Amino acid sequence: MRVKRDLVEELSSIFDGVAQHTAAKRPDQAWIFDARAKYWKQLLNARENGKGIAWVSFCFVPEIFWAMDLIPVPMEATFGILSGMPKGIMEYLDISERFVPDHICAANKGMIGAAVTGDIIRPDVIVHASQPCDSGISSYTNVAEYMGVPYFCVDTPYWQDEATFEYLGEEMERLVAFLEETTGRKMDFDRLREAVKYSNQAHEYYLKINELRKLKPSPLPGALLGHNAGSFLAMAGTPELVDYCRAQYEYALARVARGEAQVPDEKLRLAWVYVAVMHYPGLFDWLEKEHKAVVVMDMLAHYINTPVEDLSTPKKLYRGLAEKLANMPMARESRGPLAYYAEAVMDVCRDYNCDAAVFSGHMACKHGWAVIKLIKDRVQEELGIPMMVFDLDCFDPRVTSHETVRGKLNDFLSMVKSR
Repeated sequence: MRVKRDLVEELSSIFDGVAQHTAAKRPDQAWIFDARAKYWKQLLNARENGKGIAWVSFCFVPEIFWAMDLIPVPMEATFGILSGMPKGIMEYLDISERFVPDHICAANKGMIGAAVTGDIIRPDVIVHASQPCDSGISSYTNVAEYMGVPYFCVDTPYWQDEATFEYLGEEMERLVAFLEETTGRKMDFDRLREAVKYSNQAHEYYLKINELRKLKPSPLPGALLGHNAGSFLAMAGTPELVDYCRAQYEYALARVARGEAQVPDEKLRLAWVYVAVMHYPGLFDWLEKEHKAVVVMDMLAHYINTPVEDLSTPKKLYRGLAEKLANMPMARESRGPLAYYAEAVMDVCRDYNCDAAVFSGHMACKHGWAVIKLIKDRVQEELGIPMMVFDLDCFDPRVTSHETVRGKLNDFLSMVKSR
């Protein structure tokens, strides 16, 4: 008989322990885990503190939920974190395949398996945007029906233009009406304005962090990129994210002023142009030690959102959040025409002075596989840098092991160094 788990309790305990250990051993880096430890503790104690819970897809904006005392849980990101823990998520993947096809994304299968076992905290609502993939759409709708939880899908248009932003603004209004009706919580627009102000401050710091990452050698480690992506997905709209981004910026700025770098004798700068290997969180550290190669940017951490300028009315707030949603990492690259993804890759490779790019092709992401050869050719022809393309399941090490990933990277980076 399987032992029932409480995944939120596990994550809260792990992040709290790592935060305490880091504060004791490396107080200058305590900020890395402090904010996320507070987030998981908030989620763990949500019910007793009168908070609601919303499961949300990972290409979504969390500010609306925080303004309504609903703690957002980005599910793909959550199971990405869990896939890198010692127990992994293989059990949930196997359980889910009793009910869904094996080609469904493992991040969604993890959610399905945990929903079936009841190992993760039950939400009050489930909210999903109709991008970036069919796997998410099919998974969230069925999980909501299975659990009997109210569900809302934000319809996201194909294009990236003013008509899209206006339409998405109206979708935000409909979402708020849905949340008010299903949870009994009313939107306080002063609180939403406050949440967006916090989000704006975080984005201002993050844009400065991006600029510091462009320096050669880089002052920041590649491993921070995963922390950044997860923090924005869960905490945008909170003072904790502002504190996290401010601390990261000040840490990086101080290192630059002292002439310090993550890898002092940096040899290679890499753009990771798809989802990182979630089940191998130590990979970027290994690259730095083994090859003196720094991943200066990856797709899920490539936030280029600028602050929402007009906070004067609810309609303007919704319009600003709509544009942010359309520009979320992966939402930006994985919907619309090829040019959206291609330009994002070209921008990163060029702006961050990269020597090579890596596409870790998650097996469930058919949309990525459909276009990557065209993008690889363009990067080679226009920028003169090589791109590594390999297949794996980013969440399941049984498909492509850590050893296999390292072997592929060893071969590729040896070739890059010899150029």
